[in-house]
Amino acid sequence: MALHLSDPGQAVLLVDYDNYDLDAASRAKAGIEITDLIDCVVREVTDLAHLTVRLYGGWFSGGVLSRAGSEVAATLTNRTLFPFLRPDSRTVIGGVIELASGPIGQAGIRWPDTVRELRGSPRIRKDVDGLAAVCGAKDSSSCPAHLASRFTRRPTTTCSSDGCSASNAQVFKQTRQKMVDTMLASDLISAAAAGYTVVLASCDLDLIPPALAAAMLPRSEHSALALLDPDNCRQDYYGDRLRDHGVEVWTEV
Repeated sequence: MALHLSDPGQAVLLVDYDNYDLDAASRAKAGIEITDLIDCVVREVTDLAHLTVRLYGGWFSGGVLSRAGSEVAATLTNRTLFPFLRPDSRTVIGGVIELASGPIGQAGIRWPDTVRELRGSPRIRKDVDGLAAVCGAKDSSSCPAHLASRFTRRPTTTCSSDGCSASNAQVFKQTRQKMVDTMLASDLISAAAAGYTVVLASCDLDLIPPALAAAMLPRSEHSALALLDPDNCRQDYYGDRLRDHGVEVWTEV
């Protein structure tokens, strides 16, 4: 999608895939979940003519699809979501669904490493007071809580068991998303500035500031900004601030 000043009926649905409320069963049926989100946008945006759906996550590593990216892409490839007829008026709604791999509207720019693998585990920090209140072990070297905290202190920490010289980095690995939240935040503001109706599906507090920034931009009479919040994540101070600035909060999907 080339991002330019929008015509009426143009909307984008930005799905923060890992921070939207998808349980394991829903993830396995991602196409069904996305269909529910699209149905919600169709129901709420009465003049919708074209919808761009972008899914944000750690889809690429070294320029190729990650395992998670491959799984989601395979699920969506088997579903034809657009075009379809709006049930109430029989008008045709066009659209596209894509894994976000670069800035919205900039086909020539791609971020090749939105997920990275790191050696070692995250550090586990003890709640000293909490542990002391419930742990009566006289020898902390046999307590799993103490062992886990000690072994995860740094990647070079080695196992304390006799005969084992394995280090944290040798036996554990983790994956971390990179640039995903900031890409979504940038796209949210860019699409709002271009006059699109923007729908954000996320329960991540990190996206509240860019959502508010997008809401404060001048908007045409045919554009809107909405937050999909079926679990009422934003029935709080932050949700109230968004509503104060004209953000619609949709709680039914």
